Amino acid sequence: MESIQKSKPSDEMIYPFGFGFALMENEAAMAYFRSLDDTRKRALMRQVIAIGTPEEIRGFVKKLGGKGAGASSSRT
Repeated sequence: MESIQKSKPSDEMIYPFGFGFALMENEAAMAYFRSLDDTRKRALMRQVIAIGTPEEIRGFVKKLGGKGAGASSSRT
């Protein structure tokens, strides 16, 4: 019988409710998010978790989409 290895809880990335949906609605934001390494993704998730409402999450994701447009030419 094979054992299934699971990630340690500390290794799992938790996506706040609505964040994934907002990313799916914004291709540029999704591309930017996918381009980030795990450390940067975790830092971004901490920011998203601190956001209060779904509307604010959508606004945050919209800003990410703007970053994605320039991600290939310069990184900040």
